[in-house]
Amino acid sequence: ASGPADEALVSAEAAAVMRDPRTAVVVPAFKLKGKCHEPSSGMPTGIARGKYQLKCFEHYIPRLPRQSQALKKCLELSWCEQFCPTCHTHGSTDYNAWWAQQDVLRRITCFDSMRYEPYVMVERTSDLPYFDEHYFGYGKNKIQWISHLQYAGYSFHVVRDDFVIHIPHYPSADKEEWVQAMKETPHDTVDWHIRFLRYIRRTYPNYTLPRCDNFYEFL
Repeated sequence: ASGPADEALVSAEAAAVMRDPRTAVVVPAFKLKGKCHEPSSGMPTGIARGKYQLKCFEHYIPRLPRQSQALKKCLELSWCEQFCPTCHTHGSTDYNAWWAQQDVLRRITCFDSMRYEPYVMVERTSDLPYFDEHYFGYGKNKIQWISHLQYAGYSFHVVRDDFVIHIPHYPSADKEEWVQAMKETPHDTVDWHIRFLRYIRRTYPNYTLPRCDNFYEFL
């Protein structure tokens, strides 16, 4: 959705932040409520599945808010909600502070968990950490990358007014497989994620994650 991103070009303070190659601009995430209904004959695969997904998108796209005022209305009508408000993956964005935000960019001064995985904009440089290829299928890949940015010294700043919207879609086969595996035994991805955190703590021994008072300890 359009907002004040261009304003950063004329705001001296915001421009200075944006010039820093280790700045990550956080875009708050919301979602449209609803779901894609499967056909009575069962969900097809391949191209046929894609056609059903497209129909679902076409159903919800007219409801997409494109400005902050429209987003407020969407929330009031209970068509929209904050993205995953109870899973600690976006809480550090601090949505209450975002609604009251006056500055173009607001720095995040503490994090409420190690599960943070916001949508961010970063400058593509030779020092930008890669996604770890040990993470595949579903689970922890965005969390891993954000953790790496944190330990590598990136500062996180929430942009005012701009936002992204998650649209309902059919369940991912990879996610369903991952969730089922997690019910039965700890998943390889979780095991690797623990090893990854040990690795970045050794790699960046001088970094300490600034924790909010309500920090959530679990991974």
